[in-house]
Amino acid sequence: MNFDELRYRLSDYNKNKIVFVGLGNKQCSDDIAGIVFLNDLIKSHSFIESNFVYAYTNPENYLYDILLNNPELVVFIDTARNGKESGTISFFSTK
Repeated sequence: MNFDELRYRLSDYNKNKIVFVGLGNKQCSDDIAGIVFLNDLIKSHSFIESNFVYAYTNPENYLYDILLNNPELVVFIDTARNGKESGTISFFSTK
């Protein structure tokens, strides 16, 4: 998945009602990928109306910040081992 695919998958939501949550540990090399991706997402201006939360390793500490935006969608961005090539973006949904 790339930014264009991400934009397409999220196109049914109001951008100002999306909260992106970056996860990762800057002490552990590739585990910071969620934060790096969040930075790139912000710089792309594709979701400039959206809300962004840097939660690092403790997303539960940012629950108030997330809910304050009354989101329709919360997107957690994190590193995961998924059996795919490094750098592959995967989309997991509860639906």
